[in-house]
Amino acid sequence: MKKVLIVGAGTGGTALLKLLQKTTVFQVTAVIDIDETAPGIKLAREMNIAVGTDWRVFVNEEIDLVIEATGKQEVLDDIRAQCAPNTNVVPGAVAHMLAELMEEKEMLIAKLKSETTRRGLIFNSSHDGMIVVDEYAYITDINNSAAEMIEVDKEKVIGKHILEVLPTSGLPRVLKTKQTEFHQEVKLANGKKIITTRIPMIDETGKLFGAMAIFKDITELVKLAEEITDLKEMRMMLEAIIHSSEEAISVVDEHGNGILINPAYTRITGLSEEEVIGKPATADIAEGESMHMQVLKTRRPVRGVRMKVGPKNRDVVVNVAPIIVDGVLKGSVGVIHDVSEIQRLTAELNRARQIIRTLEAKYSFADIIGTSEEIKIAIEQAKVAAKTPVTILLRGESGTGKELFAHAIHNASDRKQPLRC
Repeated sequence: MKKVLIVGAGTGGTALLKLLQKTTVFQVTAVIDIDETAPGIKLAREMNIAVGTDWRVFVNEEIDLVIEATGKQEVLDDIRAQCAPNTNVVPGAVAHMLAELMEEKEMLIAKLKSETTRRGLIFNSSHDGMIVVDEYAYITDINNSAAEMIEVDKEKVIGKHILEVLPTSGLPRVLKTKQTEFHQEVKLANGKKIITTRIPMIDETGKLFGAMAIFKDITELVKLAEEITDLKEMRMMLEAIIHSSEEAISVVDEHGNGILINPAYTRITGLSEEEVIGKPATADIAEGESMHMQVLKTRRPVRGVRMKVGPKNRDVVVNVAPIIVDGVLKGSVGVIHDVSEIQRLTAELNRARQIIRTLEAKYSFADIIGTSEEIKIAIEQAKVAAKTPVTILLRGESGTGKELFAHAIHNASDRKQPLRC
């Protein structure tokens, strides 16, 4: 280290002392000033550096450099006259210039360190993986995300050839072609899928000095996309089922706004999708309370509620149930039954029953009138036959009363059903 003597402990000398103490090249051996209260003297004492009022005491052959910081020409001339030939004497003006240059250098170094630190933080905090190689494809830098994705120790891969770490890497190709490659999909050895962009690094003179790969792990994105596709397919299937149903169906969200109806709903209520979707659940109510809103409020289903819906006041019966997913209310679904349709079907059923009744057996044994022994025996035999589960064959001439006996036997049996003769 070069030994330095500073003569003058004012502002300039103090600044020089601070700067020289930060270097590893110079060692300040003493600070001199006729004013023992000068700021440079106080600072030197704090740094355990020798101080004094006469520079002549400290000038010897071991001193490599004397910096004259008083700015007085006579002091500079005196120092030059008495210093050894191997001791360099720097005038105050030059010393101040050196001080400014050194201070600027320190500022630039500090700025560079700060910028390097900032870029390092950005580089290593990025969720995207980044690998940098030199012009020979040897790794010069790799961030935390990249090391995590390819499952390597970042400290151990620095200096290795990229193909040793990533055999499928396209960076060597980019170094040859000097062409950027965008959004290339690659499957890593560990099964992860990534999308990578490879960029050649070229300086302002056109010289290639390396390349960089920036990549994103899309394994989870692919899984999520597949799940979304499955959900879309399931939604389409459910919508197809709902739209093909003959039951009128309406669905509202948790706020009571319509999100889905089927053609049967439009047929019964007379309301189109434009009049229902995005509208409050009360939009289709002509008379009565909205069961959708009631279910959303109580989170309990309702069944068999009569009301009137649509512009034609169609009389309907509704069943509504809440839609709850993982304990969270998502909306409600309602099924509407047309009362007039129910009434029509009921009327048809009643007519069918009436027809059946007309086909049922009309005569009993009490309707068979006769006093001869033959007719009495025939009646008794028929009564016995009526109690048996076997098929009975009636024989006789046309017009002798076979149908009368058939009805009587059927009415007296345990299998009374509509009779065809």
